Amino acid sequence: IPAPKRRLRSCVPRRRSTICKTTHAVDEVGFETDPWARQDARAFFKVVGRASGERGIFEPDKAITMARAPGRLDVMGGIADYSGSLVLQWPLAEATFVAVQGATDGVVRVISLGDGHDREDRSVEIASDELSILAQRGSEFVGERFASPADATWGAYPLGVLAVLMREHGVTAEGGLRVLVHSAVPEGKGVSSSAALEVASMVAMAEQFGVALDGPELARWCQVAENRVVGAP
Repeated sequence: IPAPKRRLRSCVPRRRSTICKTTHAVDEVGFETDPWARQDARAFFKVVGRASGERGIFEPDKAITMARAPGRLDVMGGIADYSGSLVLQWPLAEATFVAVQGATDGVVRVISLGDGHDREDRSVEIASDELSILAQRGSEFVGERFASPADATWGAYPLGVLAVLMREHGVTAEGGLRVLVHSAVPEGKGVSSSAALEVASMVAMAEQFGVALDGPELARWCQVAENRVVGAP
């Protein structure tokens, strides 16, 4: 089934991340606001089209919020920034995309698409009310929920972001949520694949729920998800 074409409703650059909204019943793709993201964004629209049609992940004629965040190269100071040293980080062309759509079944389901080579499709899910309860008890409880099995631990990153928004900004996802992740950032290679996933997830989810975050807030809440939910130092 050919992927349906789309026109962007809005596309707003946020430093090196970008948020977009689109619907299904339109006939053209446009991405004119961020030259860093234009080419791979068009490719992601096709991925979302297949996810909507062939896979049935998203509902037709219902808005989808998308965000992009690049990987980054630690040129200098990335392991000593906490002591006030000089830091130089360089964004990569490879990026992570996250698409979010509200649901009605009370389930938050996250699907991460494989790369066709080493990484296979993965998915995790949790009842939205259970996630809300865990988030209010404390961020670390969300991490514990996805500490096993081993193939589900990655879910703590996007779900940890949502838990932080629930706890700190009063976000509710009672109807549920569908989250699609598609990343070209290599995992475990020291180019911040987890940060790209967290930032893209945070930007998309914040936009979905109408939470306004500036740059420092975005970084701070992603750090909370990384440290307290995932448990990374």
